[in-house]
Amino acid sequence: MNTRKSKNYVMTVDYACAGDVFELEKIRKAVSIVNKGNGKKYYVKLQGRGPRTIKAISDGLKPRAYDSYLPLRHAYTSDVYVYERK
Repeated sequence: MNTRKSKNYVMTVDYACAGDVFELEKIRKAVSIVNKGNGKKYYVKLQGRGPRTIKAISDGLKPRAYDSYLPLRHAYTSDVYVYERK
Protein backbone atom coordinates (compact mmCIF):
# COMPACT_ATOMS: atom_id res chain seq x y z
CA MET A 1 0.00 0.00 0.00
CA ASN A 2 1.42 3.36 -1.06
CA THR A 3 1.12 5.88 1.79
CA ARG A 4 3.15 8.54 -0.01
CA LYS A 5 1.68 11.80 -1.26
CA SER A 6 3.11 11.22 -4.72
CA LYS A 7 1.11 8.92 -6.96
CA ASN A 8 4.28 8.34 -8.99
CA TYR A 9 6.16 6.58 -6.17
CA VAL A 10 6.91 2.93 -6.91
CA MET A 11 9.33 1.61 -4.28
CA THR A 12 12.47 2.23 -2.24
CA VAL A 13 15.65 0.51 -3.43
CA ASP A 14 18.32 -0.52 -0.93
CA TYR A 15 21.56 -0.85 -2.91
CA ALA A 16 22.88 -3.45 -0.44
CA CYS A 17 20.00 -5.78 -1.39
CA ALA A 18 20.46 -7.62 -4.69
CA GLY A 19 16.71 -8.28 -4.91
CA ASP A 20 15.92 -4.56 -4.77
CA VAL A 21 18.46 -3.79 -7.49
CA PHE A 22 16.95 -6.57 -9.62
CA GLU A 23 13.44 -5.09 -9.12
CA LEU A 24 14.74 -1.68 -10.22
CA GLU A 25 16.10 -3.20 -13.43
CA LYS A 26 12.72 -4.87 -14.05
CA ILE A 27 10.96 -1.50 -13.61
CA ARG A 28 13.38 0.19 -16.02
CA LYS A 29 12.87 -2.59 -18.59
CA ALA A 30 9.06 -2.39 -18.23
CA VAL A 31 9.09 1.39 -18.78
CA SER A 32 11.29 0.89 -21.84
CA ILE A 33 8.84 -1.65 -23.29
CA VAL A 34 5.86 0.63 -22.60
CA ASN A 35 7.64 3.54 -24.29
CA LYS A 36 8.18 1.51 -27.48
CA GLY A 37 4.51 0.71 -27.95
CA ASN A 38 2.80 3.81 -26.66
CA GLY A 39 2.34 7.44 -27.72
CA LYS A 40 2.97 8.57 -24.13
CA LYS A 41 6.54 8.37 -22.89
CA TYR A 42 7.57 7.66 -19.30
CA TYR A 43 10.83 7.83 -17.37
CA VAL A 44 12.22 6.44 -14.13
CA LYS A 45 13.59 8.92 -11.61
CA LEU A 46 15.70 7.94 -8.61
CA GLN A 47 15.81 10.24 -5.59
CA GLY A 48 18.81 9.46 -3.38
CA ARG A 49 18.32 8.97 0.35
CA GLY A 50 20.88 8.83 3.13
CA PRO A 51 23.09 11.02 5.33
CA ARG A 52 23.67 14.40 3.69
CA THR A 53 25.87 16.50 5.97
CA ILE A 54 28.82 14.10 6.12
CA LYS A 55 28.77 13.57 2.35
CA ALA A 56 28.62 17.31 1.60
CA ILE A 57 31.59 17.99 3.87
CA SER A 58 33.57 15.10 2.32
CA ASP A 59 32.92 16.68 -1.11
CA GLY A 60 34.37 19.97 0.16
CA LEU A 61 31.01 21.73 0.28
CA LYS A 62 29.04 23.47 3.02
CA PRO A 63 27.29 21.08 5.41
CA ARG A 64 23.83 22.03 4.11
CA ALA A 65 24.74 21.74 0.41
CA TYR A 66 22.80 18.51 -0.12
CA ASP A 67 19.64 19.52 1.78
CA SER A 68 17.44 19.56 -1.31
CA TYR A 69 18.94 16.51 -3.04
CA LEU A 70 21.54 13.80 -2.49
CA PRO A 71 23.69 12.64 -5.42
CA LEU A 72 23.10 8.97 -6.18
CA ARG A 73 26.80 8.20 -5.72
CA HIS A 74 26.30 8.97 -1.99
CA ALA A 75 22.87 7.36 -1.55
CA TYR A 76 22.36 4.26 0.58
CA THR A 77 18.81 3.91 -0.70
CA SER A 78 16.77 5.58 -3.43
CA ASP A 79 13.09 6.20 -3.89
CA VAL A 80 11.91 5.17 -7.36
CA TYR A 81 9.35 7.29 -9.21
CA VAL A 82 7.85 6.86 -12.69
CA TYR A 83 6.79 10.07 -14.45
CA GLU A 84 5.22 10.86 -17.80
CA ARG A 85 7.42 12.91 -20.12
CA LYS A 86 5.91 16.20 -21.17
